[in-house]
Amino acid sequence: MDSNKQTCSHLFDARGINVCLGGRRVVHEVDLALRSGELFGIVGANGSGKSTLLRGVLGFVPCESGEVRFRGEDFSSYSGRERAREIGYLPQDAECGWPIAAERVVMLGRLPFLAPWGGPAEEDVRSVASAMASVDVAGLARRPVTQLSGGERLRVLLARALAGNPALLFADEPSSGLDPYHQLQLMELFRGHVHANGATVVVVLHNLALASRFCDRLLLLNEGRTVACGPPGEVLQPGHLQSAYGIEAKILESGGQRAVIPWRRVEK
Repeated sequence: MDSNKQTCSHLFDARGINVCLGGRRVVHEVDLALRSGELFGIVGANGSGKSTLLRGVLGFVPCESGEVRFRGEDFSSYSGRERAREIGYLPQDAECGWPIAAERVVMLGRLPFLAPWGGPAEEDVRSVASAMASVDVAGLARRPVTQLSGGERLRVLLARALAGNPALLFADEPSSGLDPYHQLQLMELFRGHVHANGATVVVVLHNLALASRFCDRLLLLNEGRTVACGPPGEVLQPGHLQSAYGIEAKILESGGQRAVIPWRRVEK
């Protein structure tokens, strides 16, 4: 593959994505066009196809049809090593079953940059330390991951994904196991990563308050189909929330920021 890939208006562009699982189509003609330097949220009820969409565009499950391009080139033209250097992924069900130190888990995020049979360089050590500090787990460096709480372990795995300083990071429901303090820290971290590095972060969220407050754009899915895509204020409209979630919401505004708060259930 040519290492001097041409840039395009979208860093990552997936068009007409259809994904079938178990003989049933669960993602229907969805587009996912991501720009450099944005925090992009994917929202929708349980079973709406959010995680399957991510796995499909990243090639972890086969797409029935559709096209995926990265930096203007066919995504399949990138080798596994090239993808790992450019793209980070934190899956929803990420686990660590071995009792190894947290800092060693985070160092796994530097593997695509290590020379064959070579040990970590100073840059790798600095990247690991920076990633661990950014998600508030530096004090856990020597602790076996099997002795950490679920929230601590999740933050260690996020540090692993950030250790490679990816241009594009996909995180599938990373806030679901975190307390409110660390949920806010997580979204602030994503915003900082986007602004400081010109990176792109795609995050699957159930928390509409976080999605509406922090994300630049949102994709709202319902039963595997796109309901709306755009700025949070356009996507999280009353009609969309009722059809996708069966809820009404209240709008909280403070300091020029706007957050959507689910308020009561209604009929879809």
